[in-house]
Amino acid sequence: MKRVSLIIFFLCFHLYAFSQEKACGTKDQIEPNFSQEAFDQFLINDNSLRSEPDILLPLSIHIIQHEFGFGGLNTTILYNAVDTMNAQYAFMDIEFFICGDIEYINDTELWDFRDNEENQLTPYLVPNTINVFFVRTLESSSGDPLCGYAYFPWAGDLVMMQNGCTADGATFAHELGHYLGLYHTHAFGELVDRSNCSFAGDRCCDTPADPYLGPNNVDFDCNYTGTETDANGDFYMPMVSNLMSYAPSECAYEFTEDQKSRVRYYATTSRDYLMCAAPASLDENQLKEITIYPNPASDHLTVQANELIEFITIYDISQKEVFHKQGKGSLNEHVSLQHLVNGVYTIHVSYESGGFSRSKFIKQ
Repeated sequence: MKRVSLIIFFLCFHLYAFSQEKACGTKDQIEPNFSQEAFDQFLINDNSLRSEPDILLPLSIHIIQHEFGFGGLNTTILYNAVDTMNAQYAFMDIEFFICGDIEYINDTELWDFRDNEENQLTPYLVPNTINVFFVRTLESSSGDPLCGYAYFPWAGDLVMMQNGCTADGATFAHELGHYLGLYHTHAFGELVDRSNCSFAGDRCCDTPADPYLGPNNVDFDCNYTGTETDANGDFYMPMVSNLMSYAPSECAYEFTEDQKSRVRYYATTSRDYLMCAAPASLDENQLKEITIYPNPASDHLTVQANELIEFITIYDISQKEVFHKQGKGSLNEHVSLQHLVNGVYTIHVSYESGGFSRSKFIKQ
């Protein structure tokens, strides 16, 4: 991936312990073509009253490991990290899911990765998905240790994660926040009285001004202990729990309503191309029997299988994914169709033991 001046990414230092600082190596940068009018219109039109996630975002997972096939990210850690991130984004009615099979890349040189090696990842990129690469160590070109980085919606399509930071409960959500248009809470010199919050800080007026949080001003009980003041001499009272801050990972766990609005805006505009293509190339010899009813259906569909269900995915007639659900390890699943328009759909069921089922149904 060619790096140009417009591209800004976030280089997050590896947090080995609470006492070490987690920071990014470059400054936030304003979107060059942001339209406040378009954003305000989106807020008017966006319906926040939903019974289930209505924005499904596909992750293409690439695990880089030693050339002999060991040392890659443990998949249990990966699945737990995705679940944790989904819980943090749930109030936004957004859900991330793993699209397709996990790709393992046996390359010892890329296993210990520097950000100036990105061009070597180009052959592995899956179009129209969020490509996330997990590596043993991650460094800037100058050798600083990093937790991860991501590209803004107007700048690129890549997320890098260091294996050891994946399970900290904050970094993965933080990087995907950048990917979906969120700035750091300490960006651009916001005042404590928030008089400039619409064009300073993270552009979210419900996140308090942030002096640059870290272990030097946040204690082990996640209390802000700093004495910094802003340009007006007012003392900061930052939100230590915000996932887009540099507070220690143990303290950060939530987003705000204004951050939700920005994420949903970019997910449905600059990132509206994200979709998981229907698995048309799967081996039909793996096709297994399945029962779905009623068909036609109106509000709900019941899926009855002979094996434990891992995932259920629904595609519309154009093969665009419109629904994704992780199974509960049972033989039966109930699927809500209330968010679907009337038409013909394909349901794809993947099993924990391998193999899959496909069937068409009518929503009326």
